[in-house]
Amino acid sequence: MRNVPDVAADAAVTTGVAVYVSSQGGWLQVGGTSVASPIWAGYLSNINAALHWTGLGNLGFFNPVLYSVGKTIGATPSDYMYDIVNGSNGYIPFGGPGYYNGFGYSNTTGNGSIWGSGFGLQLLLSGQQPGTAPGPLVVGLKSPATSTSATVKWTASSGAVGYAIGLYHAGALFNIVQGFVKKPPTTSLTFTNLIPNTTYNVFIWGFNASGGSANPGTASFTTAQ
Repeated sequence: MRNVPDVAADAAVTTGVAVYVSSQGGWLQVGGTSVASPIWAGYLSNINAALHWTGLGNLGFFNPVLYSVGKTIGATPSDYMYDIVNGSNGYIPFGGPGYYNGFGYSNTTGNGSIWGSGFGLQLLLSGQQPGTAPGPLVVGLKSPATSTSATVKWTASSGAVGYAIGLYHAGALFNIVQGFVKKPPTTSLTFTNLIPNTTYNVFIWGFNASGGSANPGTASFTTAQ
């Protein structure tokens, strides 16, 4: 139902998506509320591919999965999404002010919009099947960082079928730069296309059908000038 949204995406006509329509002369910019659905469908297809690749099957019905994100640590889905705190869905000439946005869940944009790789990694860590979640791991640099790349390594996490890896700008939790999924026995990864003389933080979790590591393995590095 339109007045109980779960999530949101950029649906404005002025900042929508590019659609190629040959009969209309090529690329068009399209917006409207229906644009949010294919944006989320495409995004979740990537998450589904990661689940398949690590042997966890299909994402399935998204609604219960969405509300399980963060549940084990007392968080809510809006904590892992871009919370939209301004605006409303009202248009006075056609029936009143509607609902207004605020912090957390809003009856206009639900829990918020896609936080790219960050929210994707949290979905992978939200398994609810009975069993034991993966054990801890330790992360470190494999070699000194160059001006545009760095290689990290980590210890194996017991019971993990995959590793969720997030690279962030230091001091900016929501500014995830790159997100990856790797499978055992892989225990190293090289980040490329980095910014010289910049500090980054790395977070790595093991995950399986019962969830993710209780705490991520972390490391920090600064690229050369």
